[in-house]
Amino acid sequence: MSEFKYGDMVEVRDWKEHKWQSQRFYLGSVPIPNGGMRHYTMREGGDESNFDGIPICWNYVRKPELTIEERLDRIEKMLRNLQNL
Repeated sequence: MSEFKYGDMVEVRDWKEHKWQSQRFYLGSVPIPNGGMRHYTMREGGDESNFDGIPICWNYVRKPELTIEERLDRIEKMLRNLQNL
């Protein structure tokens, strides 16, 4: 089971030595014979409204680092949800 799901925004790269590239719309992953995974995304700036049907594949994907503001927004949202229980 992948830690990513369809529609997640992920950062991508092909080699460990390369810098992470900007966020892409995650499509899915497929296991490959060497025991690794091949990850598929849309092109940069792509989403369901403009997908051309041609995925881009990557060796590495990760969830983007959150800014302090994004972390605080998530915490505040969780607190609001807890208050509504």
